[in-house]
Amino acid sequence: MRDAGIAIKALVLSDNKIFVDCKSLDLLSRQFGHELRGMRCNAEGLFARNTATIRGIGVVWFTQVKKQD
Repeated sequence: MRDAGIAIKALVLSDNKIFVDCKSLDLLSRQFGHELRGMRCNAEGLFARNTATIRGIGVVWFTQVKKQD
């Protein structure tokens, strides 16, 4: 992923997860979009935790939850 230019924020080897910067999502989807599996999203306070599996590794990024009127 680093070779593809994707900004990695953290590695959690015990959970088999890579945390990426949400600014790298366009690049992530262009480089690995055909390998994305098991997309899921969970709201955690003001942020949504987005997770996808790529090559058996959990790739995680956070986005802001939009306020509802």
